[in-house]
Amino acid sequence: MPHARYRRIFRNAGMVAAPAATSEVEWLMSGDICDRSLVLRAQSGESNAFDALVRKYRHRVMKLVMRYTRNYADAEDAVQETFIKAYFALPNFSR
Repeated sequence: MPHARYRRIFRNAGMVAAPAATSEVEWLMSGDICDRSLVLRAQSGESNAFDALVRKYRHRVMKLVMRYTRNYADAEDAVQETFIKAYFALPNFSR
């Protein structure tokens, strides 16, 4: 599962704590919290907020990448790289 792969990479780099309770992640992904709030929380170090962003947008990014690669394994790798780059770019992100 790609989600587990990205989490393992971040955890090995010491950037992600243990997974949050499912209900907390579902709450973060709900319509009650906007993307801007999630980004701000992720910038302040809340790994659960970044996790929610990944869960929210992974499917959309995967669909887009599949249009170009037409290969699931390559698309999975590209999506993982995309979110890794997004994670490292968080400190410089402003809206």
